[in-house]
Amino acid sequence: MTEYDYIVIGAGSAGCVVANRLTEDGKTTVLLLEAGNPPNLPEHQVPVDWVKLWGTEVDWAYFTEEEPYLNNRKIYCARGKVLGGTSSINAMIYIRGNRHDYDHWQELGNPGWSYQDVLPYFKKSENQQHSASQFHGVDGALSVTDPLVPAVTSYRFVEAAVALGYERNPDFNGSQQEGAGLYQLTIKDGKRHSTAAAFLLPILDRPNLTVSTGALVTRLLFEGTRTIGVEYLHEGTIHQTFVNHEVILSAGAFDSPKLLMLSGIGNAEHLRSLGIPVVVDLPGVGQNLQDHLAVPVAHQATQDLQPALTSNIAEAGLFLHTEGRLDAAPDLQFHSGPVLWAPPAYAREGPGFAATACLTNPQSRGSLTLRSASPHEGIVGPFTWGGIIGD
Repeated sequence: MTEYDYIVIGAGSAGCVVANRLTEDGKTTVLLLEAGNPPNLPEHQVPVDWVKLWGTEVDWAYFTEEEPYLNNRKIYCARGKVLGGTSSINAMIYIRGNRHDYDHWQELGNPGWSYQDVLPYFKKSENQQHSASQFHGVDGALSVTDPLVPAVTSYRFVEAAVALGYERNPDFNGSQQEGAGLYQLTIKDGKRHSTAAAFLLPILDRPNLTVSTGALVTRLLFEGTRTIGVEYLHEGTIHQTFVNHEVILSAGAFDSPKLLMLSGIGNAEHLRSLGIPVVVDLPGVGQNLQDHLAVPVAHQATQDLQPALTSNIAEAGLFLHTEGRLDAAPDLQFHSGPVLWAPPAYAREGPGFAATACLTNPQSRGSLTLRSASPHEGIVGPFTWGGIIGD
């Protein structure tokens, strides 16, 4: 019977860090399970090519159900299916949560989650180009750098925002998030620096760490209501592995609730309707899904605006309050870059630039439910924003 001290499900933005920290103790054994494979596509290394990764084998390529308030469209949701998770296919922008959100989490009854509590861990993880400070560290594994060759339109976006009365902000992760500036990026030596590149690949030789890729976890194993291990599919064979201490579920906002429900943790009525034995009746699983809507406004250009290979495309940003509540997190965020970023129906050829408005504090809530009891099926959400299918 195979046993580990810890089993980590999902080698994404969180799982790679967790596996790294746990195996610093040479006596602690860790199994890290990832449904995807190593990031072997050339587009993984070239920052400007990140959009080319969407819809490929390294993307779960989820879609919402038809959204009644979005003209019944199904909205695409890219999610990384690869070592590094979505940090291996995203736009590489380094943005922490807002201090007001962390403090609110603690106020809700979660000690240890205030901004002052989590800040040391942000500092511990980063290697900040701007040197160490009250808000930043330089001894961490994750490279955080300024854009190497920002486009002229990115500078113009910042200047326009300042001309309209918004503050210039050289550090969105510093004393305040509000204002306009250039985003810092998780890029190292001109290449994407995912959590896999930063925290996992350098420690693969640790004898107490086992990494299994192409391993789809199908359910958690229980003794009563205590988790004792996992079942997963690897190369066509079902495996069961057991744990001495804890199973750590870090499969993301979509696949974590999916696996909980497949394992019998969720709304009992929903689980029974699919023939899944109920381990814990926990109706909140899959509920209260929140995500931001992004609305691009694109402009054709009269001159070539070809972004640099090191560009993340969304180079400049702006955070603001639409209702003047300075005691809360900004509720609107902009991304600006030198491309014609527009939905396929409105796509145009040639040079251009775009500014995308993102709602960072949505009031609507979505949900996730299972389509079937099979781990190979997707998940579906019948409400507002956030229902996901796996096809």
